Amino acid sequence: MRNFNRSLWLETTPITNYETFRGELKTDVAVIGAGIVGITTAYLLKKAGLRVTLLESNRICEGNTANTTAKITSLHDVFYTKITENYGKDSAAQYGLANEKAIQKIREIIEENKIDCDFKEQINVIYTLLEENLPMLHEEVRVARSLGLPARFIEESSLPFDIKGGVCFDNQAQFHPRKYLLALAEKIEGGDCHIFENSRVVDLENEDKGYKVITKEGTVYASNVVVATHFPIFDRYGLYFAKMHAERSYALGITAPDFPLDGMYKSYENPARSFRTQEANGNQYIILGGEGHRTGEKEDTQECYNNLFEYAKVIYDGKFDLHFKWSAQDMMPLDDIPYIGQYGKSTEGLYVATGFKKWGMSSSMVAAMIITDEIMGKINEHRDIFSARRFELAPSIMELGGNVKEATKNIIAARLNNTTKTLEDLKLGEGTHIIYKGEKVGAYKDEEGRVYIVDIVCKHLGCELHFNDAEKSWDCPCHGSRYTIRGEIIEAPTTEPIKLIQL
Repeated sequence: MRNFNRSLWLETTPITNYETFRGELKTDVAVIGAGIVGITTAYLLKKAGLRVTLLESNRICEGNTANTTAKITSLHDVFYTKITENYGKDSAAQYGLANEKAIQKIREIIEENKIDCDFKEQINVIYTLLEENLPMLHEEVRVARSLGLPARFIEESSLPFDIKGGVCFDNQAQFHPRKYLLALAEKIEGGDCHIFENSRVVDLENEDKGYKVITKEGTVYASNVVVATHFPIFDRYGLYFAKMHAERSYALGITAPDFPLDGMYKSYENPARSFRTQEANGNQYIILGGEGHRTGEKEDTQECYNNLFEYAKVIYDGKFDLHFKWSAQDMMPLDDIPYIGQYGKSTEGLYVATGFKKWGMSSSMVAAMIITDEIMGKINEHRDIFSARRFELAPSIMELGGNVKEATKNIIAARLNNTTKTLEDLKLGEGTHIIYKGEKVGAYKDEEGRVYIVDIVCKHLGCELHFNDAEKSWDCPCHGSRYTIRGEIIEAPTTEPIKLIQL
């Protein structure tokens, strides 16, 4: 099995090269983070006539947006029964309608700008292989239809195996996310609107009638700020560290002789299995996804790819070729609903969009539309169900306790010398905790025998980092910060690298 970790989306689009921000700049809105949320929000705000500055710590659209399965859908697992029970029928309808409007808005933007991004209308299906789950799926169809959503029950599919049944939503879609977003970025840059890459935001300060956004090499003064960094990077405002946790999932890009898929599919059972197709490089690829787990909690992450590979061998009778493999990170909110809107109670002009679970394509557009309306002084009819300031403990108190317990456990673990391994015990290709000069550190030895030793404490809130052997990274199980073997930042919410210790 080939060992590479680049998504199909990254391999089939060019590298961007926007300037690094230096100096000072005044703008109407500063958007922090240039994934699908940041780029979409900046695009809508520019269309509304505002000056926008988009700041990205690395290169635009190379983070989690570049590692999605890119399903544009309002069918978010078997969810509408649950949200109706927890929040009522009206709120459930608002959630579903907002996501349906998001699908339509993406269609409109693509048509208006003539964007070639392989946009294709599809059905989306949550299927089951077990008879015992059929009553639950039938009920989900009934509830979704009562909310005005395009739901129906199916008993057969184009998957390479038989199913017992599934929830099917019509008029959903798929696309190539980077083709779409790179085209939108070109519409943003120009005039009084700017995109800056390699411009990491390190702090935020209140200013008279606005904010001072501080990067490593400059300062942006903005009346409004949108934090679109996947996990919010400012802890002092919204308690998001207690209201979310990060999960990783995996995908393979394969080709097989027979792949007559008529839509997008995801299993109801765990471990999850997800299917869709994508044309690229003259090939029809199958994107096979699944194998989710909480970030930093699984020691052998390579096993996740291996499990998908073995699964593909079974369902395609070994007749397939592997071309790509990649992983993504998703933010899981307490009550399964994204946090969108004003960042905290006393943060007028500061907005956040996070907690999309595994449905970021439609949720990102929902966020962009709600936040644009808020900044323009309009009332978005769907904003209440997504309010970032909600804290409904009734349906989520157990999950809150779990998040706090997990963080506490890992903060304590970071201070304990609970390993007996030393540098001499380290094997080629291994990353683990060791004792070095009397202190617990993280160490990785590459296949050539080079050793990289780093501080094991995450710079975000002090949790203990764990090695991810599939991506060769140090991951935080508390809030999803990730670092390279040299301590450089891969993923927020951290804004500081960890120390690389010299041997």
